Amino acid sequence: MTTEDADGLVLAMAAELVRLHEGWRQRAYDDATGEPLRPGHTLVGNPTVGWGRNLRDVGIRRHEAEILLAEDLKEAIGRARSFAGSVWDGLSVERRSVLTDMAFNLGGRLMSFRRFRAACCAATSRWRPGRCWIPAGRGRSGAGRRPWRR
Repeated sequence: MTTEDADGLVLAMAAELVRLHEGWRQRAYDDATGEPLRPGHTLVGNPTVGWGRNLRDVGIRRHEAEILLAEDLKEAIGRARSFAGSVWDGLSVERRSVLTDMAFNLGGRLMSFRRFRAACCAATSRWRPGRCWIPAGRGRSGAGRRPWRR
């Protein structure tokens, strides 16, 4: 058996053992207490997720974050498509991207923006390249002072 074959076998067997002993946890938890992490939780051990992934020491690697982002964006596209409804196919790639970004950042709350949704659907036929803008924001200082232009 070559070293490469042996390493592959070790990887498969070790993965089976880790899955058996650690168990799958979808949400972050305290590995010392087994309790899910919640706001205000006093951490005793290490924040851990999945099959014992120690987030304090290992964290996540860039390529892992890219995989997670791609999966999250696939879900966000679905939410953005539901939000836009029948006008989705008529939107430019740029507008679809903006709605997807909003769906990513707002999650399920995007659907609560009923007036914005109505405005998007009503104005779709009147939008022209170079004339799209997002009005000034109200909550954050410095946010939205100038309209965004394409």
